[in-house]
Amino acid sequence: MTSLKDPETAAESHSNPEAALALGQLLLDTGQPLAAIKSFKSAAAGGNSTAMHLLGRMHQLGWGIPADPVLAADYYNRACSSGEPWSMFNLAELYLSGSGVAQSDDEAYRLYALAAKQGNAQSLNMLGMMAEDSRGPEGPEAALDHYLAAAAAGDGWGCFNAARLLIAQARSTRRWNGSTARSARVVPSICALWPMP
Repeated sequence: MTSLKDPETAAESHSNPEAALALGQLLLDTGQPLAAIKSFKSAAAGGNSTAMHLLGRMHQLGWGIPADPVLAADYYNRACSSGEPWSMFNLAELYLSGSGVAQSDDEAYRLYALAAKQGNAQSLNMLGMMAEDSRGPEGPEAALDHYLAAAAAGDGWGCFNAARLLIAQARSTRRWNGSTARSARVVPSICALWPMP
């Protein structure tokens, strides 16, 4: 059995992508990012989209290595083709900021929408933010629906943003219409389900 004292041999010895992924996570968690990359690459070569995503994340954020958003985008693209929703979310973030890829609100929106369809609640919040800022095919009037959907799916920022818009609506109209009042009752009950730190 190979120990963590020889992580490079351990990473090379795994023909099982799930085992290589688990080893890579262990190596990353114990401060061995270069060995983790080798193990994640082994898992990615076996088709593991989570390993591709983690390679993208390491390169995007510089986890133990210099940040390289171009390489991050490449790994995220590969993971996206396997349907990995967090890679769709993170690649959308790169497109939104123009980091490692050409800035494109349209591509960011498309990727957030795909991730949201895969169940990524934070993507719903980002769709709301894009709509609120008129950075996509929807205008600000669509933002609240996205925020409420994100909140209902358990996203704390979606809850915060929905409440923020509802309060702003009430202040701007100086009255509560039926829709605003109904939504204002829904947001606290949704937010109560989401554990705040």
